[in-house]
Amino acid sequence: MCDFLISKICVLCNMKRSFCVTMFASSYVTLTFMTRAFSNSTEVVIFTLLLFVVLKNTQKLSMDIQQNTSSLHLPQENYVDCVFVGMIVVAGTFNRPTFVAFAIVPCTYWLLHKFERRVFLLFSAVCCSAGMLLLMAAFSLTDSIYYGTLSMDMLSKLTNTHDFPTSLQSVIGNLTWTPFNFVKYNMNKDNVALHGLHPRFLHFVVNFPLLFGVAAPVSILLSLQVILQIKCLSKELKLKLLFVLCLLVPMLLLSIFPHQEARFLIPLIIPVVFLTHQFVIGNNCYKLPLASWIIWNLLGATLFGSLHQGGVTQSLSYLSHTIHRMETKGNCSHHVIFFHTYMPPRHLLVVPKKKKMHSNEVSVYDLSGSSLEKLQALIEHIKTAEDSKTKNVEHKNGFNICIACPSSFEAEIVEMVKLNSVYSKTIVKFYPHLSIEDLPDWNTILYSSKRLWNEVDKTSFEKLFSVYSVISDAFSLHLHCLRFSV
Repeated sequence: MCDFLISKICVLCNMKRSFCVTMFASSYVTLTFMTRAFSNSTEVVIFTLLLFVVLKNTQKLSMDIQQNTSSLHLPQENYVDCVFVGMIVVAGTFNRPTFVAFAIVPCTYWLLHKFERRVFLLFSAVCCSAGMLLLMAAFSLTDSIYYGTLSMDMLSKLTNTHDFPTSLQSVIGNLTWTPFNFVKYNMNKDNVALHGLHPRFLHFVVNFPLLFGVAAPVSILLSLQVILQIKCLSKELKLKLLFVLCLLVPMLLLSIFPHQEARFLIPLIIPVVFLTHQFVIGNNCYKLPLASWIIWNLLGATLFGSLHQGGVTQSLSYLSHTIHRMETKGNCSHHVIFFHTYMPPRHLLVVPKKKKMHSNEVSVYDLSGSSLEKLQALIEHIKTAEDSKTKNVEHKNGFNICIACPSSFEAEIVEMVKLNSVYSKTIVKFYPHLSIEDLPDWNTILYSSKRLWNEVDKTSFEKLFSVYSVISDAFSLHLHCLRFSV
């Protein structure tokens, strides 16, 4: 979808679309982040669509004004585009409220073009507001039914003319406004602290170069060049200024918030591609930027596409097969705890969340970066809950607790397991798995590798295999499967 929209924007802006599409497709951001983080990748698509509609609409409007200077009415196509702009902004905001930061520049650019005829601005505002209100009502109603704040019975009462004012007030009062709840949650510093607090410069200094490699400094230098020429802007420079502002303004606005993840800047790939394609992979590029772009994206695709948190999906696939295989062995509960990993995609277990699968009950707990004390408290809570259940359930065949954690917590988890009355235990390791937040101890790896390599009674191949085993064990996700009897 994005590459199609990029090619359409290239036609509108007289840019070489083969270079733009190639640069977009070859970025590891496209290959990894945009195939995993659903809301962020959706944000990229909506942002690109907004840019396309705005550029198409403004160019069409400029042509109509030149051809018919006396008309005070917008063509029908422009009315449709105005409604569409409003709907795109609402769709992006309900997907991720931070979309507002990305939408500000395209929408401002679009409105400034309407000032050429003030009456156009009025008509456009009315049409845009209509589109926004229509989609806001649809999304809010859908969210309210999904989250249970509205029921079909409450909606059916709207057809009753006698209770209409009261029933309408009840429906409006129970609507769920997802963007408002998002903002309300993030206004609480304690809530933000649970996800991590970062310095305000992290987006500029770390995340932006991390995502785009050599294209990051090139885009900043080109932005400065365009800003210095702002007094004598040609049509081409005006478009470049649009992309410059689409790059800098969202990054500045997102830097206000103390929680800063690299994935928040994914939509910036669009202005980066349009600004730098000629100098990174196009006709004006040099060998060094091109080689740097290729190497950086190969490394990024390897790191974020395979190594980083790579054991999480493998462990979920393994657990899915294990749980389904054990389903025939009687009534048994399964509790899966992910400790110091990213949020596990529960759908890979292929079992309903917090619901029974035939005779087995499967629960998934995401402790993210919690302390070991909280992990121990959760295990105790599960054991207490299971003990109370056995009094009411016949033929209960014990329960399982599976703890998935990086190798850096191996010693602590093993010690914790010794404190619990475990009927049996197994440890499964999934390689590769790299947790940047919880890196293994390099001194231990080097010491173990050196000791194994210096063993005199082994061949070089056996030594090499032993060292590889140490390294692969350190960069693995360890799954401790604990079996408790009742």
